[in-house]
Amino acid sequence: MDVNQGQSITLNGKAAGNNIIISWSPVIFLSSTDIEDPIVTATKDITYTMRVSSDDGCKASDTVKVIFLKNLIIPNAFSPNGDGINDKWVITYLDEYTTATVSVFNRYGQMIFQSSPGGYASRPWDGTYNGSPVPVGTYYYIIKFADNKDPLSGSIAVIR
Repeated sequence: MDVNQGQSITLNGKAAGNNIIISWSPVIFLSSTDIEDPIVTATKDITYTMRVSSDDGCKASDTVKVIFLKNLIIPNAFSPNGDGINDKWVITYLDEYTTATVSVFNRYGQMIFQSSPGGYASRPWDGTYNGSPVPVGTYYYIIKFADNKDPLSGSIAVIR
């Protein structure tokens, strides 16, 4: 389960039986440890274990991993001039969003760059289109996610 920085999620445990006892561990970031569906407000990746026992002598357990996704840091300008400083449009923490795709458009709406899902961090936009440097100016981006997360959009200035 993924949780975005600053948000909470509900763990959806299920248990049935006579006089069941539920125990979640570890207890950190949980609203409660003895209910089926505690709320998690995580600040780091964590794996929870739900243990259930009943008066019938039945025992069961299962685990769920909560992945904490940091908010993206999206620069609004970069300078692909070959000096080794800010030559690529690096979006910090995008590597944590493995389903994300990034598309960049010119002022006419023509797509000039698109990453593969989860591939932007290994190949960020370098300010080129078809191998040639794009002109200085403002470009527009859309970052889409395969899950239900809303897409992000904005502008990026290319400065030389």
